[in-house]
Amino acid sequence: MTANHQPVGGRDYPRTLQEFDEFFSSEAACTDCHLDDAGKVYRSDRTKCLDCHDEGYEEISAEWQASFKENIQELRTAIQGVNRRGLSPEERKQLARIERIGQSLRMDGSSGIHNAMFFDEILAELTDQVEALSGSRSN
Repeated sequence: MTANHQPVGGRDYPRTLQEFDEFFSSEAACTDCHLDDAGKVYRSDRTKCLDCHDEGYEEISAEWQASFKENIQELRTAIQGVNRRGLSPEERKQLARIERIGQSLRMDGSSGIHNAMFFDEILAELTDQVEALSGSRSN
């Protein structure tokens, strides 16, 4: 495993990211969507997708973003519900790792567009891990 690969839930997500990444599997490059006619990098919006996709794609991408926002909020809510004082040092490390991963996904800035299936899967898995931490100390 290289320094860029961080195991999450026993899985090597950078490898999984490539498997689930719609852009990776379609061989689309970042510059295909984020480079303007003058050759400058910019943050595109959903209308850029319509350069290659039909009108229905805009609706699908809106659904992906709504799902991402719902799932990231579920993760935040689960994290906020954890009694940190009741966690062991190892569990605190695990929670901090989960928080960093969630922050990385939020900082992607695409709200799930870049990797919709991957983001849904990893957010569900992270939320399950947080809920397991909460449940481990609820007795």
